[in-house]
Amino acid sequence: MWNQGNRSLLALQCFAVAAAFTAFSLWPPATGAMVLVSLDGSGRNEVAKIALAGGAALLRAGNLPGSMVVSGNRTDIATQLHGRAFLIVAASGLTCGSGSRGK
Repeated sequence: MWNQGNRSLLALQCFAVAAAFTAFSLWPPATGAMVLVSLDGSGRNEVAKIALAGGAALLRAGNLPGSMVVSGNRTDIATQLHGRAFLIVAASGLTCGSGSRGK
């Protein structure tokens, strides 16, 4: 028979597994398609400048305001951020509306 402690532990484990799968699905690839999202209110033009300075190719505007889908090297792009508030996530159906992860 399950007691309340076992149910709580099971719920916590299910939450941890779901969180891990979410994190892995949003983890950007080392190279390939990814979404750059401005968290500091910068527009798409600023995001595009940073991506191009990092050697990335612009693919299209992202679904979120201030976001761009780009293809390039994650490390090269990240070096251009200089401490700015940007998020780099995998380009997936969740983040850009099509199944384009890593392509």
